[in-house]
Amino acid sequence: MQAYITHVPQAYHRYIRQLTISTAAKAAAAFVPHPAPAAQAVSDALGVLLSQCTQLEQLTLNLAGAISKTVVPCFERLNSLTTLTINHVGDQQLSPLYAAASPAAVTEYTDTL
Repeated sequence: MQAYITHVPQAYHRYIRQLTISTAAKAAAAFVPHPAPAAQAVSDALGVLLSQCTQLEQLTLNLAGAISKTVVPCFERLNSLTTLTINHVGDQQLSPLYAAASPAAVTEYTDTL
């Protein structure tokens, strides 16, 4: 993702209407409930990209584990977003999407806004 952000001009990102991002290529061990440096780098890159995709309508996140809470404010600026899908593609025991008090696992979430 960082290579994409580095090599594709920022001005092009506003034309993106549909986006699918997967963190599965990263080692699942890098994703822990409290983001490690590698997971933080993914979160930072995701935040940068989302902040530049101002006309995004559909977003699918295939996450190997938790991302930093610093990404949350980026969603407030996605005024055109109508569909958000979050899939957990990692091991729930080793890299949960959400560290909750209950043992219930979040494996997929889809919302049409």
